Amino acid sequence: MNMVRLWGGGQFEHDAFYELCDELGLMVWHDMMFSCAIYPGDAAFLASVEKELAHQLRRLRYRHEIAYYAPVRYRHRPAVGYLLLKKRYYGAV
Repeated sequence: MNMVRLWGGGQFEHDAFYELCDELGLMVWHDMMFSCAIYPGDAAFLASVEKELAHQLRRLRYRHEIAYYAPVRYRHRPAVGYLLLKKRYYGAV
């Protein structure tokens, strides 16, 4: 298996990237955004991140070359993905 990893500290790639991976037979390990620093945990920031993730995941949901979405790059660092999961499933941040 051949796999590339998208680092989670920058951007979601354009469709052309995923199409090229598909053509070359490459699977994608996709880190989520905001994986390497401490980010705000206030409601407004989390709402904007949740909106962005919902948009991107809807856009990419049929990309079969994406093998894995990694919500947190390093478990020991605070990450927005963790805060969103905690908010959604436990009702508090």
